[in-house]
Amino acid sequence: MSRTFFATCFIALSFLPAASSAQTPPRPATPIGWLDFGVRGTTIDGDPARYERYRDLSDGLFVDRMRVKREANSWFLDLEGTNVGRRDQRFTGDFVKPGKFKGWAMWDQIPMVLSRSTETLFVEDVSEGVNVLTIDDGIQLAGQQAPASMVQIFENRAKVFDTESHRYRGRGGFEYIATPEFRLRSEVQYTDRQGTLPYGASFGHSSLVEFPAPVQHSWTDFDAHAEYAKDALLVRVGYNGSFFQNESTTATIDYPFRLTDISATPSHGRLSLAPSSTFFTVNGMASVKLPRRSRATAYVALGSLTDAGDPLMPQTINTANATLPLERDRVDGEARTTAINLTFVSRPTGSTDFNLRYRSYDYDNRTPPMRISQLVPYDNTPKIGRAHV
Repeated sequence: MSRTFFATCFIALSFLPAASSAQTPPRPATPIGWLDFGVRGTTIDGDPARYERYRDLSDGLFVDRMRVKREANSWFLDLEGTNVGRRDQRFTGDFVKPGKFKGWAMWDQIPMVLSRSTETLFVEDVSEGVNVLTIDDGIQLAGQQAPASMVQIFENRAKVFDTESHRYRGRGGFEYIATPEFRLRSEVQYTDRQGTLPYGASFGHSSLVEFPAPVQHSWTDFDAHAEYAKDALLVRVGYNGSFFQNESTTATIDYPFRLTDISATPSHGRLSLAPSSTFFTVNGMASVKLPRRSRATAYVALGSLTDAGDPLMPQTINTANATLPLERDRVDGEARTTAINLTFVSRPTGSTDFNLRYRSYDYDNRTPPMRISQLVPYDNTPKIGRAHV
């Protein structure tokens, strides 16, 4: 049940150019803008995370919406902002000269609140590195000696934390019409995500250990292409790139029911998270209009996927086990892609049409194989086996 008080004050500012006569040259257009702001106060009974989720409804002053428009010398400017001053604020802008140039930009902030009442025994230990979560040694010792006592220990020692993350997203681009036949277009988008998400790990037993995993990653998408169209011919060439960067490629956590390592049960374990990687393609397309309402189109794209060279995790961090070394300390992941699309469409008569398509996609995995003669599941006792990665 929630009650929300919302007071809004509206101010509209409008500036209109003076009327021009035949003898007086027209004046440049002056800005037109408006501002909408207010104050919010909220009381909530129940889970506040379900009420907010993907928005910021905290108390205080904010700008609900603002907008500025301007026209001068055949250029048009349009700027807009919503929820300014809040964690879910958003800004957009367009800069246009009709028939010649169009530019756009956007900045968007998206909060994601999962819970404000989650409890945990884990504490992030920054002295040990990124994504290292530990439990007090006394708690681990109690769990090792009397597992049934962990319920009471959790009720007394667990700390409440906010399970939430925040996504920042920016996008910008332009389209330039150099001639009626030739145009350029480019766009870049950047996304950064920071915060905490619930994660789960198993130590080879029936119980699943849940922990708050820090999220620290970003990715950038870039697209650019040039297009030429004249008479019956259309040609386009382009480049696409996607770059993912993860600051935390592993997560290390303590096992609540074990303080010291033994071969069958570790006191802590390590998980692999998404590695950093890069994927880009170059592509080309040609389309020609044929007689009798027909068109033939050919599209070819060549791509390359590589990892960032992050080091491999060791077989185990259980000090009670001795393991064989890996063949190499990095994946050296690489793949090449080839995509081909051929299309022919025709409608020679009102009652007859043809649609012919050919599609091909080849994924060439060039990652060097690695032989693993010993497996260590869940940081437990090593097992002899054969595997190829």
